[in-house]
Amino acid sequence: MRGKHTDSITWNEDTVSLLRKLHAEGLSSSQIAAQIPHATRNAIISKAHRLKLNKEYRPVKFRKTRSDAGERHALVKEVSQLPPPRRSGSWGGAAGLPPSTSSRPGGIT
Repeated sequence: MRGKHTDSITWNEDTVSLLRKLHAEGLSSSQIAAQIPHATRNAIISKAHRLKLNKEYRPVKFRKTRSDAGERHALVKEVSQLPPPRRSGSWGGAAGLPPSTSSRPGGIT
């Protein structure tokens, strides 16, 4: 059969309770799948959806280091000091191209 896995997860009371516990602890679907035998990330996401565990807002956790923040700040500062882009031509067209002279809409000839 296409798409059928031989080592698929069997959901029982133990695996469902473990899923609920790990979800409540704030683990990601990938992290939960690593702890439940034969579970894939997609299986965890689907089961959590069916159990209505996804209703809660869980903010994405980012790891920040001081060096990363400093590099981002320096890049933003560098970009903010650049002069604004110039428009070429008095008609304000994109990429310096002259306006279309075609009689058909969209410039198709």
